[in-house]
Amino acid sequence: MRFGKWKSESGRSRRLLTVVAAAALVLAICSAAAVIAGEFGLLNADPARYPEGTRISGVDIGGLTRSAAASKLADKARELTEAYSCTVIIDGEAHTLTASDIDLATDMTDILQRARNGGKYELSLVFSEYALRRSLKELAAGCDIAPTPPKAVPVLDAGEASSKGRFIVEDGVEGRALDIEACMALIMQGETSLDAVFVPVPAAGPEEAQVSIPKLLGSYTTSFAGGSLERPERVYNIGKAAALINGAVVGAGQVFSCNSALGRRTEQNGWRNAPGITEGGADTKDQPGGGVCQVSTTLFNAVLLADMDIVYRQGHSRMVAYAGGGRDATIDTDSIDFKWKNTTNADAYVFAWVDSDAREVHCEVYGDRKDERSIEVIAVLVDTIPPGDDEYIEDSSLGKYDKVLDNEAITGYDYETYRVYYKDGAEVERQLVAKTHYNMHPRRFRVGSAYFSAIAPVTTQYYTPRPTAYQAPAPTAYQTPYPTPADR
Repeated sequence: MRFGKWKSESGRSRRLLTVVAAAALVLAICSAAAVIAGEFGLLNADPARYPEGTRISGVDIGGLTRSAAASKLADKARELTEAYSCTVIIDGEAHTLTASDIDLATDMTDILQRARNGGKYELSLVFSEYALRRSLKELAAGCDIAPTPPKAVPVLDAGEASSKGRFIVEDGVEGRALDIEACMALIMQGETSLDAVFVPVPAAGPEEAQVSIPKLLGSYTTSFAGGSLERPERVYNIGKAAALINGAVVGAGQVFSCNSALGRRTEQNGWRNAPGITEGGADTKDQPGGGVCQVSTTLFNAVLLADMDIVYRQGHSRMVAYAGGGRDATIDTDSIDFKWKNTTNADAYVFAWVDSDAREVHCEVYGDRKDERSIEVIAVLVDTIPPGDDEYIEDSSLGKYDKVLDNEAITGYDYETYRVYYKDGAEVERQLVAKTHYNMHPRRFRVGSAYFSAIAPVTTQYYTPRPTAYQAPAPTAYQTPYPTPADR
């Protein structure tokens, strides 16, 4: 029993010694930790200040309060943001985003909080997603390309058009859009120079785009076969004029001017000398661009059938061989024009060409007209004006008894031109679109002085050299006055 009791008391002693030793060890470890923490500034004697040795991006803020530390770091933060730039390459062109463009800042507030227990830290840049997205959208506005929808493209060559049709549908062209989210991700990952990322924008198909094919509204043909009409110089001018008009697009509500389309008819501009009507219809004379009136006349008739408004038109001073009375339209450089207005809500297309084999001029007008009535053009002869008595003009350059025919007698006419509308084969409307007066001219002779004296009671005409440009007579009810008409 005594052994046992001793043994029991001895165990209690050993346990007591163990507890004491453990406590001593803990105190030793804490003392050592305190020494190490003090050595490395891990203990903050003043919690309102940063431990000694605390550094942020190389700036020592040890012993400073939070506000003092923020003030000391302000320059460093400004330096980091102002030094920042990001280059976005778009089609080989560099576009630079600066800190002010994207409201760039630093994470200084977060770092100051984390640095409360001391240590070393680095400031990082913080992006405003809203400002970055806004700046990239501004870039996109200048580089995004909208897809081009399919469209009807005119076929200008008459031979090609006869096999393909006047219009073919051209496929749309794919567009592109700046991938703003992809560019944002690259920039926020630290890229400071990047090629812009685009996503394709597909073009609509012909059915989806509902491509409208213009339809033929009016066409007309005149012939230049026979006599002076087919002089090579005149035919050349006709072909040149037709080529200049061919393919013209007249927008809705716009006015087409023949003189604007053809330009000034001069030799310097490549026009050849060919017959043109002068002297108020009494004579013809070669002049640059002679023959172009056949093109304006052909277009005039096509435009009438297309139901377009005639803005400005004048007939020739005498009837022409290639068009009936009231169906012609003369033009003259700087003087007489033929103008018409596209009264539809869509583009109008003009096609003009010469068929050399058939010796014909063709004009067509295509577009979109809602009125489905058919149209006919009718010219009505209102009056016939016979030529007056023969006239004699004294010409001192002739022999005393000489007599030379100056011009044959020409009958004058008045015409009214109507556009007639039909529905279901019945006439429903008739519009007066033009009044045309063609001058009459008596037969004129140039005679010598003795011959003229013998017939003096018959005539009071005296010969003077004819002017190069005919001065228009006083206007009639059928003709709009122009200063110096030279009909072609």
